[in-house]
Amino acid sequence: MLGSFDGWRKYTISASEADGSTVLQKLSMQLEENAYGVFCAHSPLNTDMLRHIIIPSHKIIFTLERVPECVCAAALSYAKANDKLSRRHDELMLCAEEMLAFAKRDHDALEEVYNPCVDFAGIHCEAQRHINTIL
Repeated sequence: MLGSFDGWRKYTISASEADGSTVLQKLSMQLEENAYGVFCAHSPLNTDMLRHIIIPSHKIIFTLERVPECVCAAALSYAKANDKLSRRHDELMLCAEEMLAFAKRDHDALEEVYNPCVDFAGIHCEAQRHINTIL
């Protein structure tokens, strides 16, 4: 395995190519359902055959064979892009939280202006009148 994957855990599936690919496909579906960011590499000669699953966030590789250099490079590129997207997501969530806090503050200030002018008892009475006509 390449030096760029030093410290990673590698699990080789000992099965025929078809059976191993099926195991990897089922594993891939489970990982994706559980929100793991997985990088899947298929056989270049048969795109239905899954050869490698790489989970960059956990530094784990499931494979049927030795991981080729081109797959390593693609997986590491995927991991870097995924990290960048994750950081951007966190930034946007923080921004959204701040905007919601501002909106709540402005809404509360607006309520202070109009609440004294609203006849809430009259609104509840009118609502009950409509409920009684429906029922």
